[in-house]
Amino acid sequence: LLTIDQRIQVIVVDTSSRAEAHRLGALESLSAEVEILRLPDAEPGIARNSGLPAARGEWVSFIDDDDSIDTVALQHAVTSGCLDTQADLLSFGFTLRTSTEAFRNEECPVDPGDILLAKPLAFWRYIFRREFLLTKGIQFPPGLVGEDIVFLYRAIAAQPSIYGCSICFYNYC
Repeated sequence: LLTIDQRIQVIVVDTSSRAEAHRLGALESLSAEVEILRLPDAEPGIARNSGLPAARGEWVSFIDDDDSIDTVALQHAVTSGCLDTQADLLSFGFTLRTSTEAFRNEECPVDPGDILLAKPLAFWRYIFRREFLLTKGIQFPPGLVGEDIVFLYRAIAAQPSIYGCSICFYNYC
């Protein structure tokens, strides 16, 4: 990710209770733009919420450890101007990967109703303007299974302006 653009900051929230120092050490040695927050045994909502105030960029995305980013597609999103919009939320396509196949979906809903009815209903196919989330107080609810869906509902309820970019950069596994 760091080779795409100097404006990209990577924040890793390590919630593992087991030591994987070799993996995290490799990340720490890459660049000053990699920040590692350690919250042993923290659940996803708390981990995601802790990364938001540490972010300094204009846009934020939340990436699970078993998913990945297509760096070529993300580079295209950066260079094509997708991130130069004044919108609060960016809608992207995605690739759904299983052990045997990959399904690509280039639909990027921009109507709030379409977002809430999209299959899958997933927050990871969107990038959020950091200031929008902070100003509206939008966070992941702690202690809840499905906190990501509640987060997306909260974001949509705050009436964001939405822009669609039919680039598939997120690989959901």
